[in-house]
Amino acid sequence: MGGGLSASERAVLWWLARKMPDPGRVCQLGVWRGASVILFLEAFANRHLSITGIDGFDLDGISVCSGQAAVAISEAEANIEHHARPWHDLSLFKSDTRGLLDLPNAPFDLIFVDAGHTAECVVNDLRLAMAAVARGGLIVLHDYGEPAWPEVKTVATRLLGDPQWRRQRLAGWNKGWFERTVRAPWETDGGGDND
Repeated sequence: MGGGLSASERAVLWWLARKMPDPGRVCQLGVWRGASVILFLEAFANRHLSITGIDGFDLDGISVCSGQAAVAISEAEANIEHHARPWHDLSLFKSDTRGLLDLPNAPFDLIFVDAGHTAECVVNDLRLAMAAVARGGLIVLHDYGEPAWPEVKTVATRLLGDPQWRRQRLAGWNKGWFERTVRAPWETDGGGDND
């Protein structure tokens, strides 16, 4: 199927998902072919998960913002459908997030932001994520620190630089994630384990 996540990035998302409460609430901004949604579904294979995925898919002008080829929502659905269990609540939306006032199904324990990578898109997606993440929840940014997409780090550092947000890093993973200052009961110190 292909996807934009490296093996180490998949491992970190898996670890974060396994640390989440049951039931978990995840929002994926930037679904593309569905690889990250599948990762979350598999991490919650035997637990309850509500996952909301939003992507512009093949809307005009969307692929320019992400640097990826346009994909029809039907392709993502076909990739994802065999991984969803009866105890998973999966909602996929075809939408340009720049036109949204808020995220459906909020609040979320974890929001994975990997949609548009231009400054305009990152500002918009982080505005939506900051309003929709639960206290103690996480906002995870893909391509944070990626030289090809410098706007991701620049915008995130500016918007998430106030004291209510704390940047977390995991050794060997440059992407980092941000959490609200009040920690969720299910979070650990970020050191990880082999779950």
